[in-house]
Amino acid sequence: MGWFGNFFRTNISSRERSGGDWFYKRDGGTARYSSMASNRAKLEAVLSNPAALTVFKLQCDLFSLGRITIKGDLDRTVPILEKLKNPNPFQGERQFLWDYLFNLMLGYTFLEAGSKVITPENNLYWLSPANVEFPEELRNMLGKHYQSQESITKLLDQSLVYTNYDSTTRKIKLKTLARFSDLSNGISNWYAGPSVLDALYKVITNSELALDAKNINLDFSGKFIVSGMVKDDDIYQQNLSDTEQKSIEDAVQGEKQVTAVKTPISIARYVEDMGKLELDKQYLTSYYKIGKIFGIPRDVLEANLEKGSTFDNQASARAAHVEYTLSPKGEDLVDGLKTYFGLDLDLVMTWDHLNFSQETKKDQMANVNSMANAIRTLRDSGVSQESINELLDIDIVFDEIEEPESPETPKG
Repeated sequence: MGWFGNFFRTNISSRERSGGDWFYKRDGGTARYSSMASNRAKLEAVLSNPAALTVFKLQCDLFSLGRITIKGDLDRTVPILEKLKNPNPFQGERQFLWDYLFNLMLGYTFLEAGSKVITPENNLYWLSPANVEFPEELRNMLGKHYQSQESITKLLDQSLVYTNYDSTTRKIKLKTLARFSDLSNGISNWYAGPSVLDALYKVITNSELALDAKNINLDFSGKFIVSGMVKDDDIYQQNLSDTEQKSIEDAVQGEKQVTAVKTPISIARYVEDMGKLELDKQYLTSYYKIGKIFGIPRDVLEANLEKGSTFDNQASARAAHVEYTLSPKGEDLVDGLKTYFGLDLDLVMTWDHLNFSQETKKDQMANVNSMANAIRTLRDSGVSQESINELLDIDIVFDEIEEPESPETPKG
């Protein structure tokens, strides 16, 4: 089970560092709080657990459908927008956005560019937190408060260590990176914020145990126990000899439809009823808990499972999900890009082009029209301004409302 194994065997007794993160050893089997070991272990946990990976994929898929553009000018061409279409030789904008949020959900991520001047040759890459390590001297510096520009400059001149997938390492100065944190970076250190996954340790563990249990029970569900039926008062009954045991096993597994035996026998499965174990229910429980802590509405989670609420409810839930959960992460991204590259642009990340956003806009316009018609009807009926405002819970002045045109009086 990789990452999980260290925690099943021990109680918390001491702590050590692994990949720059604190983690805890255990000494016994008592259930206690523990966080995941290292960022590499967190990545392994997500990629190996179906419930966690489903939530991550759902979140990143929807986030990557957004577009970074200039507010109110979707067709304007500027270097940063052109660069984001192909940030590096291996990715397009959608995959680049997908990787940003995936790394962020692990806790934090860094943007590395060849230069802070945007050119076609300047490639942009995300650094996976699973490969980042902070040397001890740097760790001690990152948790402090700095007042002078000199001390800040000294800090930014320090380097973290990045491990490539071929196990080679390189040092990267902090001043060359743009940093992004999922939770507040003021809780642990300025460059490595805490991870939501630490709070999900037991949830993911339980999900993993349920999967293991299902695998074991499925294996045993195809196995049987064959035993002789002996009277309780038969004290002279001898144990089966090896020859007798093999004879029974051969007879049970043979092709004969009828087998003669000397004494009655009973046949039972090791696992009689998988349904009673409710192992699949544990997967769904973990899925909903993980989704909830990442701010995903239940309607969106259920839509991903092709069950539950209606299309209209799903559209509204997705719109709320974008507005309250994904949009802030998009704002962090565009603000980070502007700061990193020194851009004086009104960059925004939007999902307005997606179908669920269009449906939401239609609903909003319908509500506005309905409200306008209600005001007009009440006004034409002689209801006072104060009463209309109180009845509809609004605050308007009639003089600001265009007077309805009265029909012309026929001459003659």
